[in-house]
Amino acid sequence: MLKKLRIGPKLLLAPGLVLVLLTLLSGAAYYGMVRQHASLENMVQVRAARLQDAADVAGEAKYAHANIYQLLAWVSGSFAKERLDALVKEINGRHAAIGEQLAALAKVADPEERKLIDTSSAALKAYRKSVLETIEMAQVDQSIATNSMQKAEKEFTILNTQLARLAALETTLSERAYAAAGAEFRSLGVTMAVLVVLSIALSLLVTMLVRRAMLADIRKISDVVAELSDGRLAPPVGSTGRDEIADTSRALDHTIATLNTTLHAILTSVRSIDTASK
Repeated sequence: MLKKLRIGPKLLLAPGLVLVLLTLLSGAAYYGMVRQHASLENMVQVRAARLQDAADVAGEAKYAHANIYQLLAWVSGSFAKERLDALVKEINGRHAAIGEQLAALAKVADPEERKLIDTSSAALKAYRKSVLETIEMAQVDQSIATNSMQKAEKEFTILNTQLARLAALETTLSERAYAAAGAEFRSLGVTMAVLVVLSIALSLLVTMLVRRAMLADIRKISDVVAELSDGRLAPPVGSTGRDEIADTSRALDHTIATLNTTLHAILTSVRSIDTASK
């Protein structure tokens, strides 16, 4: 294939190959940056956000649960009905907010997360029912409300356990996302290194092949010139290349062939004259 190229394309072959490989390397680097950006976005905007949401839900549930004991204490202390109603409204609002947070998480959750979210929502529903019963009883008889609170406490323990499992799962998923991003970065580094080494190796290989092909044609011309200087006019082997060196070689071959023809004609004439003189 190299014999079909002129000297210009031959000399540009190695740099052109390097440019192509550099383009591929740039494309791989851009793809790696896009993948790293996606991994970073997944860790920050997805995993970290969901981990924070899970922690917020758990904290909100504990705060609302503490408000129930505060309500019982206020009932025992005969606080004003307006303050009691305001606290009950706050408790109900917190429970509703927790339910909305869980529902929002369920919409964007993976199947593995959704299972725990659904379980937490069911536990929240049972817990809210027990809390409402306790609040109603507290308005009638505090001793009965205190006993009813034991059931609510058990339901809260179940809810808190499910929320803790959800938070643990979010932590695990965040760690997995971080590990995946690290593995992807290492893989990208290895790929880039391989491409760099491949670029250097291919450019050197092409350069050596072009050099060898050009030197082979030059060496043939040198051998013909050396034979010509020694007086040997043996018919040369024609060059099959298409570059300027091959053109020069064929021109030299044509010159030698013409010189051979001329010398043979002179030799024939000399022999004819010699024969006629005898």
